[in-house]
Amino acid sequence: LSDPPEQFLRRVRETVARGLDEQTALAALTTVPAGLLGMQDQLGTLEPGRRAQFLIADADLLRSAAARIHEVWVDGRRYARSLPARANAASTEATSKPPLPGVLRYPAGEYGRESLPEQPQSLHLRNATVWTQGPQGVLEQADLLVEQGRIKAVGRALKAPANTVEIDARGLHVTPGVIDPHSHAAIDLRGRAPDRESRLFAENALLVTGEVRISDVLKADHMRIYHQLAAGLTSLLVLPGSGTQMVGKGQAIKLRWGGRAADLPIPTAPCAMKSAIGDNATMYAWGGDLANRTRYPHTRMGIMDPLRDAFNRARAYETQYQQQSRSGPPPRRDLRMEALLEVLSGRCVMHIHSHRQDDMETFLEVAREYELKPVFHHASEAYKMAPELAAAGAGSAVASDWWGFKMESLNEIPQNATLLTQQGVLTSLHSDDGDLAYRPMVEAAKSVRNGLTEVQAMNLLTINPARLLGIADRTGSLEVGKDADFVIWSAHPLSVYAQVRQTWIDGRRYFDLDADRQEQVRIERERARMIALIRSCNNSGSDARCTGGTP
Repeated sequence: LSDPPEQFLRRVRETVARGLDEQTALAALTTVPAGLLGMQDQLGTLEPGRRAQFLIADADLLRSAAARIHEVWVDGRRYARSLPARANAASTEATSKPPLPGVLRYPAGEYGRESLPEQPQSLHLRNATVWTQGPQGVLEQADLLVEQGRIKAVGRALKAPANTVEIDARGLHVTPGVIDPHSHAAIDLRGRAPDRESRLFAENALLVTGEVRISDVLKADHMRIYHQLAAGLTSLLVLPGSGTQMVGKGQAIKLRWGGRAADLPIPTAPCAMKSAIGDNATMYAWGGDLANRTRYPHTRMGIMDPLRDAFNRARAYETQYQQQSRSGPPPRRDLRMEALLEVLSGRCVMHIHSHRQDDMETFLEVAREYELKPVFHHASEAYKMAPELAAAGAGSAVASDWWGFKMESLNEIPQNATLLTQQGVLTSLHSDDGDLAYRPMVEAAKSVRNGLTEVQAMNLLTINPARLLGIADRTGSLEVGKDADFVIWSAHPLSVYAQVRQTWIDGRRYFDLDADRQEQVRIERERARMIALIRSCNNSGSDARCTGGTP
């Protein structure tokens, strides 16, 4: 876009020299744009009846840098060019093209795949320690049988059909895939943020923007997807940031690395509406003097009012819509009101950024008023009100041992998840992304030290978040009929020494430690080849661009 117009054809020639077929390049300059303009019956080809628009050159414009345009004809009118005498320069016409890459990967580059992993018709893991996180508990020397991406059986000495892919898991541990109920991976929301980095993660200029959706901005080539597969994660709830009373809809996804954005969402997962209370809900009032604070509310007194007002307006909209639809054409659809009605009907669960006890107690009043069952995220002081949360049917997604990183979290304790679990609150651990997502089992192991059993600690990462996200009917435990989302560990999964050997989603192997090591070797070789190529070009003394290889 920054090149002057006279450089356009030079760029096209470079693309052709690097392997683009000439006919494809020519079509991109003629028939394709004619079709995009809806003028394919008039422009783009030299045929009888078409408008006479063409040019005359003295060499192949797509192959020779010495080619010059002599005439341009537009609707039968000739526009001749006055050209200087040709300089006595050697032709730069290419005699051969470099080969195209032998393997096309997605995402392109490091760790990309040629296609989604193959799904075996039948898969049999033998002699493992299987953590089912279901009624069967932990099984020693047990088998896992998978057929067409679903769990067929879990037990000892299972019989598999012929032609089954066999994995000898003797000495290894198998668990359900880890589910992170609060992540910001697989998205890139960067926009204009002149003064605060936090504004990049949500539509924070308005108090209620429930109509916006994370599903519209998923990035299937986000490298954290692959990194988190290597840590044993299989599913995430991807959420926008926490800057307003109602931020927008999150999206539950599976980490199907190598697919497109449309391959990531879990289609049966209920809607998840992100909200914020406490300091974050007043974030546009941060900093500066009072006169420069641009958005209501400035204090906690104003946090709940916009929520109540929004819910009341949504109910009024629903009544008006129904009344007008009975008597004539319905009113104009309001997507924001429709999103609020999803929350009020229970089809959309509110996931709430929170820290202090008083803020959560105030929100529980709103929840009772509108018959909501929220999930409190972070919830630093939730242990102070665990019986109230359990009575309200509220869930919690907390960190293992964060505290003191902001004033709101000053009173968090490492026993938070333990006390909540013991009081009957459906509780899970979350990463909030960052480094914690790469060591989920270490974070869960801390809960064992703080009073939970090993199975309870594993529940914090598997079946509990699956229940919070409404996807426990298909994942979160190793039970018959569920998706084959599981992880093979080299040792006891709550050990700091355990490594992820393989991560499977829907009966497809999305991460393999041995394959990862081979890919690292390939990457190092390719990097060395590219560096050698660059050095060769720099040392050649030629002004010509180096095209003797395809990275």
